[in-house]
Amino acid sequence: MALKSDTQSAGAERRRHTRLEVATAVMVSPNGHANHTTIFDISESGARIALPTDFEHGEGALMRLYFPKAHGPMVLFAEIKRVAIDHVGVEFVENQQPLVNQLLDELSED
Repeated sequence: MALKSDTQSAGAERRRHTRLEVATAVMVSPNGHANHTTIFDISESGARIALPTDFEHGEGALMRLYFPKAHGPMVLFAEIKRVAIDHVGVEFVENQQPLVNQLLDELSED
């Protein structure tokens, strides 16, 4: 897994945090409906997620992200910031930084 530096993304986009490119399974649940999909990249502040089938939620909607783990799933809450043709960009809601850091540590070990 490669980290994208700010210089690689300079120009087209400005990011607050370095992204970790991953390909990991995640279940997203906006409004209680479960959708299995994949995360393309993740950072301290958010993630880019493959657009689930029949996904009909727009910017501003809140969702749960369920990450499978050996000792039970880790759940993070996020707000949809961008919906594109093939992905959804989300920003993690506040006060979850310890869980986000734990997840980033686990994903960077794979």
